[in-house]
Amino acid sequence: MTGDTIDGYLGDEAYPSNFHRQFTPQWIDAMLRHRSIAPPRRTARQPFALLDLGCGDGLGLVAIAAAHPEGRFLGIDALPDHVARGTAFAAGLGIGNVEFRCALFADIADPAVPDFDYVTAQGVLAWVSPANRDHLRRIAAAQLKPGGIACIGYNCMPGWAGALAFQQVVWMLAEEKQGSALQRYEAAFAQIRELSAAGASSFSASFMAWVDNLRATVPAAYFPHEYLNRHWQPLWSSDVHADLTAQGLSFAGTSRSELLRPDFILRKAQRAALAAIAGDAAREVTMDAMLGQSFHIDLFAKGIARVDEAHAARLGGWWAALKSEANTIYEAKTHAGTLRFDNPAAHAVMNALGEGPTTVAGIAARGFEGTGADLLNAIDALWMSGQIHPCDPPGEAPNAGAFNAAIRAQAVAGTALPALVGRHGAMPVDVPAIAAVEKGKSDALALMRRLAIV
Repeated sequence: MTGDTIDGYLGDEAYPSNFHRQFTPQWIDAMLRHRSIAPPRRTARQPFALLDLGCGDGLGLVAIAAAHPEGRFLGIDALPDHVARGTAFAAGLGIGNVEFRCALFADIADPAVPDFDYVTAQGVLAWVSPANRDHLRRIAAAQLKPGGIACIGYNCMPGWAGALAFQQVVWMLAEEKQGSALQRYEAAFAQIRELSAAGASSFSASFMAWVDNLRATVPAAYFPHEYLNRHWQPLWSSDVHADLTAQGLSFAGTSRSELLRPDFILRKAQRAALAAIAGDAAREVTMDAMLGQSFHIDLFAKGIARVDEAHAARLGGWWAALKSEANTIYEAKTHAGTLRFDNPAAHAVMNALGEGPTTVAGIAARGFEGTGADLLNAIDALWMSGQIHPCDPPGEAPNAGAFNAAIRAQAVAGTALPALVGRHGAMPVDVPAIAAVEKGKSDALALMRRLAIV
C-alpha cells in the first residue's frame, strides 16, 4: 500500500455495504440448472465452501453465512477497515462460519488441494491493476474444486464507452485535490460540471443527467471507488472469457436474470444472427454490442457436468415472491419491445408463492391445468422481470433472528444492508421495506411471510 492507494486502488474510503443477489448459492445454482448444468451443490443444504475475493466490508457475505450454517465462507479484502467491520459484525451476532482475511491478491498462494465450491468477485476485475487481474483469475482457478463455479462481475464495453473520458478527467482532477477520497471526488466533479456548462462535448447535458440520476440512487461512497482507481478499465467480455479459459475454466453462462432468455429480449433477426456465431465468446461480445451492455456477471465452471433429468430438476426448484400477486406487473420492457405474460401460468405462480416459498412442482400440484413447461416459462418471465427469486428448501438458520434484528435497527436509522435472512436463504429486501417491518407496516409484514423471514 502506497499513500492512500493499494497498487493504484483506492485505499482511504470504505465501500458501501451491499448485497448482490446474483452471487448467492441459490441464485447461481438456479442459473446453472436453467442451462442443464450441474451446480456445485448437488443437493441443497449439503456442506459447501465459498470464497469471496474483494469482499468489501463483508456484510453481504455475513448474510449468506447466516442463511447457510452448513456452509463455510471466507472473504478476502485488501482494506483493513473492511475486514475489521465484517469480522466485528459477524462476531457480534455469533455467526462463526464466516472468516475475513486482510490480504493482497498477490499474497494468496495456490493451495495443494482446491478447497472451494464457489469463488465470487463482484466488480473487482475492472477496478484493479492488470497484475491483480491476473492474480484474481489465478486464485479462482486454483481454489475451485472440480465442478466448482466462479461468479465474476465486471464493468464491460461497449456500455462504458461514454464514461471513459469522464473517468480519466475526474481521476486526474481529483489527484490535484486535498482531503478524503470522497471530498476529492466531489471537488473534481464540481469542475466537471463547470466544464459541461462551458460546452465540453464529452460532458453533455444528457451525460450529466445520467450521472445525476446515479448520484440520486447509490451511496456517495460508491463514486470514489468507481472513478478514482488508477487502473479502472471496463473490459471486453471476449477478453475476460479468453483469460479465464486459459486458466482452465469454461464459460457456463450469465448470472443476470434479465438476460436469461434471448427469445424474451432479442428480435428474431438478432437471434438468428447470434445463432450463426459458433463460439461462446464471440457470441457474447456480439450480444454486448447489440444491447450496449455495461456490466457482466459471468459464471465459469471448473469442468461442466450436465444435469440428469434437467426438466425434473427445474420443476423441483424452489422460488419466493418479491411482490404480492396484486402488485405483480405481468409485462417487462426489453430491447425487443414489451414482453407480456399476463396468463394463467404466471397468475398460478404468483398465487402459490403468495403463501410462501415452494417448488414449481408444488405449484403444479395445486391444480394448475396447464403443463410444467407453461409454469417454467412463467417462472422465467417473472424471474427476468425481478418479481420472484430462487431460494433453497427450508433449513435451519439459527442466527437469522439476530442478523435480521441488527439490519432492522440499521434500517430505522436510515441505512442498512438491503437483505434479510430466512429459512430459505438470504433474500434481497430494500431498506425502506426493512424499516417498515420494524414499524409493523402490513405490506412489509406480508413480504416477510412470503419470504419466510423471521
